[in-house]
Amino acid sequence: MCIENNLSNDIYTQLEMISLTLRDLAILRLMRPILKENLTSLVENFYLNLQKEPSLQQIIQDNSTFERLKKNIISSSRRII
Repeated sequence: MCIENNLSNDIYTQLEMISLTLRDLAILRLMRPILKENLTSLVENFYLNLQKEPSLQQIIQDNSTFERLKKNIISSSRRII
């Protein structure tokens, strides 16, 4: 089964936006169990590090919230993996 045939247009657009290749996606599929198990903590750590940078923290606070972004990235990531 070809990976390309299983992607919706929205998912394919998201992959292109972050320069994720089909090869990368195949590797992620192999890592799927580990990623699923640790996705929340990976996202939490990512945003904890972002908060250490005042300019990025300000941009996020001006336009959204960290909780909202975390929720969105977890949701998007689950659809991809």
